[in-house]
Amino acid sequence: MQLAVYRVVQEALSNARRHAPGAAVHVRLEHTSNVISVEVDNEPPSRQPEPARTSLVGHGLTGMRERIKMVGGVFGSGTRSDGGFRVAASIPRSSSVSEV
Repeated sequence: MQLAVYRVVQEALSNARRHAPGAAVHVRLEHTSNVISVEVDNEPPSRQPEPARTSLVGHGLTGMRERIKMVGGVFGSGTRSDGGFRVAASIPRSSSVSEV
């Protein structure tokens, strides 16, 4: 479970750097006795990102979604009303699935 959370944060930060260069990024982690939740929010890009290289095929969001699903969690992502982007995941602490 801890590795899944770490990997989601890692990929979300990488995506923010790639797609919103120069934007502020906020990571929020909460845990209770039942759930671990993480949100990674980036502000709108302060400058235009470099054009994507055609050889790079993005699987970041899909990979995050699959990783969280494998540990019994819920994943969401999307553009915020201000043009920023949010990635959020919640994982039950009772998850007995092996680390992914």
